[in-house]
Amino acid sequence: MNVRDKDSWAGETWSVTIGSVRDKEGKLIGAVESILDITEVKKSEEKNAPGKNPGRKCKPKQE
Repeated sequence: MNVRDKDSWAGETWSVTIGSVRDKEGKLIGAVESILDITEVKKSEEKNAPGKNPGRKCKPKQE
């Protein structure tokens, strides 16, 4: 999802990184924020969790 397409955003995040933007002289001119949205990953995990889907067969990991 692109935040520019909406007026707001709601979801689950795992990592937020904030950094400074400086000009050639080192003067602070802005900031950059990076957010990793894991909403869809969590939904997929919940959907595929053992016991959540009675038609899904889970085999134990073979070593």
